[in-house]
Amino acid sequence: EMKVVAVAVVLLAAVCVYSLPFSGNVNEPTEPCCHVCTAPLAKYYSVDTMHNKCGENCMKDSDYWKYKPFEWGLHKADTNTPCADRSFGVYNGTVTHGFGPIKMTLDLYNPNE
Repeated sequence: EMKVVAVAVVLLAAVCVYSLPFSGNVNEPTEPCCHVCTAPLAKYYSVDTMHNKCGENCMKDSDYWKYKPFEWGLHKADTNTPCADRSFGVYNGTVTHGFGPIKMTLDLYNPNE
């Protein structure tokens, strides 16, 4: 029972850290990173209902399992504009979330006005 609690605490901490913007010495991009994904990268997206934003990123299909536990709404896109297709077409900025090997740069979009 104690092991289950410890694992739950570690997972919760990882989710909290992953959801925070990366604060390293890396300058955040000022232009969108992920309009077009070039193989072996594929387009993925997630709608964040809590913050009313949609994010798009490019990643390898084989990395999906690393990010899905931290981003439950993560889906592979079937178009090049998954956020705009869901009425999130206003570019908000490009950010990096996470740290170490679990780090992702993504474009954020606000809802259409």
